[in-house]
Amino acid sequence: MGVKRIPSLAWIALFCSLVIVMSVNGQMATAEDVQSNYVIKFEGKVARDAEVYLKDGRTYVPFKFLTHALGLNVNFSQFHEEYVYHNYETQHNNKAVRVWGNLERGYWIQTRPLGQEDSPYDTKISGPTYICKPGTDNCTLDEKKYHGPFVRKGTLYVPVRDMSKVFDLNINVQRTGALTIVDLQSMIK
Repeated sequence: MGVKRIPSLAWIALFCSLVIVMSVNGQMATAEDVQSNYVIKFEGKVARDAEVYLKDGRTYVPFKFLTHALGLNVNFSQFHEEYVYHNYETQHNNKAVRVWGNLERGYWIQTRPLGQEDSPYDTKISGPTYICKPGTDNCTLDEKKYHGPFVRKGTLYVPVRDMSKVFDLNINVQRTGALTIVDLQSMIK
């Protein structure tokens, strides 16, 4: 049986089709660009479809969606070290909640009892993993193992599962055809 040759024009058409399919607003699609067929419901509010993202099998929503639904105020600050770090802080259920970091080094999610200073009272919910050159402190973010918050178009997106621990939420997942509904419910009334 012989192998059929595909004309060059057909290869070019196939390549162009793939580029168009993979393109999002003129840029190649990344994991953060993939919108989901998930709906996040919480305290009577529904995240818009454009606000829900799937990345490496995890569901992310804007931090402001959760904090606004809980009626929480968020303080934002930046601090400069070797890198510029973004710091988002709020208070919930007698604890300080902090999401801080940056794109180059990753983001940490942590809590601590209100009125306590940093460490040793911090509870780390999630944080980045690094790859370090042996015998040095030259480290880079291990992007294959990083599943934490990220910033997209100026908005901080957080993993729903991690934030359910932070804000004491139950997660109820319902699948209806191609749509998945994630209903978040407060464990504390």
